[in-house]
Amino acid sequence: MKIYILIITCLYTTFLFAQNNIEGKVTYTISYNKANQKEIVETENNKQAIKAINNSKDITASLFFSNNESLYKLDTPMENDADQGINLTRTFAGKGDVFYNDVSNDIHLLQKSNAAGKFLINKKPITWEIKQESKKIGTYNCFKAIKKDTLNSNNKTVAWFTPQIPVSFGPKEYNGLPGLILELEHSLLSYRATKIKLNSKRPVRIEKPNAGIKVTEEEYRNLLKDYFPGFFKERKK
Repeated sequence: MKIYILIITCLYTTFLFAQNNIEGKVTYTISYNKANQKEIVETENNKQAIKAINNSKDITASLFFSNNESLYKLDTPMENDADQGINLTRTFAGKGDVFYNDVSNDIHLLQKSNAAGKFLINKKPITWEIKQESKKIGTYNCFKAIKKDTLNSNNKTVAWFTPQIPVSFGPKEYNGLPGLILELEHSLLSYRATKIKLNSKRPVRIEKPNAGIKVTEEEYRNLLKDYFPGFFKERKK
């Protein structure tokens, strides 16, 4: 156990010094975890839901990072994909959402649009518990981490990060680990880093989103409750 803690401490120290000198782009492939829907029984009432689950297709998203900043968003679907109706993977992955992080200033923003309007949500930083488990993903040595507020949940948020790419970023709002997140399991979706480009000749430019009503996460939830009261009453049942 002491050796494990020493290794993590050394990796984190390396991470602190190296993060300012690396930039790149990561492509994530996002998959819908159909196996998690086994509890759905095929009856006349939910055949449409099962059809939608079976028809869900993988999508991709891009993470751009430079120094202490990152920007994450879903890739634009191909024209023929966009014409095939609802894709649950894209729906649950947050189509149109833009995530921005500035770790040096502890800024974590989500730009989101829906029927209630356009918002710029100030997200809280995520806290993790790093485990002793490790595995190899491609050529990278990775460590396991679990989002702390999901430790006792059936739907744990599990990340695999590599200190070999010493940046504190990952898909969506999942940041704050001493290394790039290469895999993430969250609720109904799985995220896999399928392409990584580091320090290419073309510099990465990140623009901080600034459009939308500025709110905290709590203020945003309260706004949704006021705008969609029926939806939240249904969820309480």
